[in-house]
Amino acid sequence: MLNQRLAAAQSIADAFRPAEEAIDHAAMLATRCLATMMEARALSGVPLATGLDELARMHALSTRLIEARRDVISLHPDLAAVRDAVGLRAWFGDSDECSPVDNPKGERLHAIG
Repeated sequence: MLNQRLAAAQSIADAFRPAEEAIDHAAMLATRCLATMMEARALSGVPLATGLDELARMHALSTRLIEARRDVISLHPDLAAVRDAVGLRAWFGDSDECSPVDNPKGERLHAIG
């Protein structure tokens, strides 16, 4: 029974990281696309209103992807609670490497340069 729980926990851990990275990557690509759309409009000399609705939709998509990133991060402590509830803390330990999601002021961030 313990081996089955360990195997299940490991399969979740192995699947979680790529999903997390894919959401990060999608958010980066969407944001880069938004910037490219704005730059292309400016460089092409077309009126400011050209593509405005599409820009707004891409912005909304980027925002949803950032929100999805927040949701994934908030899963870390929840998954750790499940791990503990099924008695696997001793095998997986307390390896929460994420900052708290509810830190909007970024108090742990420091400017460099």
